Amino acid sequence: MLSIAPSLYQESTELCADSIESHPYLPYVFAESTYQVDQDKTTDAPSPSYTRRGRCRLRRADVQGDAVSCMTLDTWDGAAILDTKWCLASSEKQAQHGYGILGIADASGHVHLLHLQDYESAYRLAPWKSWRMNHHDALCLSLDWSDRCRPGADDARMILSQSNGTLCMVPSLNSAAPLPQACETWLAHDFEAWITAWDCWNDGVVAWSGGDDLALKGWDMRMPLYNGQRASTFTTRKCFEGGVTTIQSHPHKQHYWAVGSYDEKIRLFDARNTRSPLSETEVGGGIWRTKWHPDESQKLLLACMHGGLVVLDCPGLDAGAPSPDPMRILTKFQGHNSIAYGCDWERGSPQDHLVYSCSFYDASMHIWKW
Repeated sequence: MLSIAPSLYQESTELCADSIESHPYLPYVFAESTYQVDQDKTTDAPSPSYTRRGRCRLRRADVQGDAVSCMTLDTWDGAAILDTKWCLASSEKQAQHGYGILGIADASGHVHLLHLQDYESAYRLAPWKSWRMNHHDALCLSLDWSDRCRPGADDARMILSQSNGTLCMVPSLNSAAPLPQACETWLAHDFEAWITAWDCWNDGVVAWSGGDDLALKGWDMRMPLYNGQRASTFTTRKCFEGGVTTIQSHPHKQHYWAVGSYDEKIRLFDARNTRSPLSETEVGGGIWRTKWHPDESQKLLLACMHGGLVVLDCPGLDAGAPSPDPMRILTKFQGHNSIAYGCDWERGSPQDHLVYSCSFYDASMHIWKW
């Protein structure tokens, strides 16, 4: 039976919000990020100049049953932010942080690495590195770390997608060489490469990507890079009616991927046969984020832009035999008054069934239960 979730907490994000990432194990701690475009209002020019700015706020929710509040622990300001991801692999400053690293992809072509530190019994984000990923004014659109299935690993690779259609792979979290020269960069898509993600079962070897060219592609880092080109392991186009916008490898069930698109359909793919999806489900809005549940392998969370937020059940996935029928919509959240871009499960205390979500033009963050 479909349930409509009420909001337990709502707050202004001050700037247009587009990304939320729950910490992998600290209860109720999450990063909330924004993307604000400010136009020059001092000129009558038909195309006034503009700046893109962003803010990442480290938040912590306080949960007492259905009574929820939220506080800001720390704030980081920079260029407009498009994506953030936590990394728990060791770094050369492991003794100084201990709680992981937040990677931030921004509109100025940079990735920033911030240590999460416990400073006088309060968490804070401490800047560590900033990597310039391109010299072509391309936006960094999405990033992913290779350690999602092996937290605490000695190192991690990062993969990044960019607005000029390229992908970049940084081979080591501890890379000291100047970027972008130290990373592998290749043209992957004809238009914006909206999304890329590691196969979390292959330790930084296999990745997928999706673009505005309606293409889903696979990549093997063992394939040689030649003149800025790398051959894809597969390309799937025919099933998509809009750009491929979001991808996530299943952390508990090997071979399975959730793939979202502007065409308002979430598709489940099996990496052993990528010619067509195992199932397609219409969700009533273009899909910008997809997140598998940290514990319940059949549950999937989607940010569906104008369609709000949905929680899906994928029948048969627990047993390794997913149904070809559409997934079942369990819960909808319709409390946002604008484009819902960011969402994540509460990962540190998943038994509380909390979800964090944010929306763009109304600059709003909600906490709700699924």
